[in-house]
Amino acid sequence: MKTAALFLSLLFTILMSGPIHARTKVKVVKEVIVVNDAKELKTLTEQFRKTPTDTALREKIIKLAQRIKPAPMVSEEATLLFEKASELQKDAKDSIGYELSVAKYKEALSLAPWWGDAYFNLALTYDLLQKYEEAIATLKIYQLTINAESAELQDVQNKIFAIEAKIEKSGSLKKDIQIIPGQSIGKISVGMPSEKLRGELGDPSSSENVGPWWQNLWWKKSGFMTSIKMSLSKVDSVEISDSATQFRTVEGIGLGAPESTIQPKLGDADRSGRLKIEGRSMYCYRSGLKLTVRDGKVTSIEVFRPAGFDETYCEPRLFE
Repeated sequence: MKTAALFLSLLFTILMSGPIHARTKVKVVKEVIVVNDAKELKTLTEQFRKTPTDTALREKIIKLAQRIKPAPMVSEEATLLFEKASELQKDAKDSIGYELSVAKYKEALSLAPWWGDAYFNLALTYDLLQKYEEAIATLKIYQLTINAESAELQDVQNKIFAIEAKIEKSGSLKKDIQIIPGQSIGKISVGMPSEKLRGELGDPSSSENVGPWWQNLWWKKSGFMTSIKMSLSKVDSVEISDSATQFRTVEGIGLGAPESTIQPKLGDADRSGRLKIEGRSMYCYRSGLKLTVRDGKVTSIEVFRPAGFDETYCEPRLFE
C-alpha cells in the first residue's frame, strides 16, 4: 500500500509539473521577443537620428514601438526637449518663437520617433505658423501612433479636414504640391519631356517597357511613377503613392484620404468600381484624375491626359 501511495504521489507530481513548465516556457519566449524588439527599436532609432527625413524608417519604428508592452520609455533628454518646446510654443509672440518650438519638438522626436504626443504638439505648432501642409503631414504620422480601434482617429481626421478648409479658404496651397487633374502633380506635368522629368526627379529606381509604345518609370523614394509615350518621349501620365503624402488637390484630397470623402469633395466619378485584378476600388474622372483605394483610404493618385477619357487608365474590363 505504501508503494502504491508513493507511486500515485510521484505520478501526481509529474502530471502537475508539465503545464507549469509549459507556461514558464511561453513566458520566457515572450520575454525574449520583448527584449529583441527593444534592441531593434534602439538600433533603428540610432539610425533614424542620422536620417530624420526617412519616412519609411519612421513608420517602421512606430509600428515596432506599438508591439512592445509596456510601451517604450521616453528618455529624460527627449522629455526635457519636449518641455522646452511646449514652453516656447506657449510663450511665442511671432513666427520666430514658433519656429524655435518646432525645432525642439523635432529634436525630441529624433530621440523618440514613436512619441505620439510630440507629433500632435508639433502639428499644432505648424498650424499656428500657418504651415498647413506640414501640419497635415504630421497629423497623419500621429494617426499611426494611435490604436486602430480608438475613437481619437476620427477626431484627428476632423482636425485634418479643418486645416484643409483653411487651405481652401486662404488659397495658400503651394503650386509645387498641387494635384491638378489632367495636368500635373507638383512639378511633374503631363506632356513634360523625359529629359526635364529626369532633371526634376533624377534617375529612376526602376523602369519597364510596355511593348513599343510606353515606358513606365518608378522613383521609389519620392513615391512617383510616370508613363512615357516612347514615340514622343514625353510624360503620358504621372502617379504618386507611398511617401508622396504632401500632394493634394485643391479640394484637399491626397494620399491617405478616407474613401468616404471622395464623392463629397470631388463629386460622382465618371467611372468607378471594384478592381478585379488588385482587389481595390478605383475612381476615374473624365478631367484626367484616377484614385485607387484600399482598406478605405486613397493609396495612389494618377493624373493623365483628359482628351477622350483615355481607356488606358480606366478600362471597363478592370472592374467587377
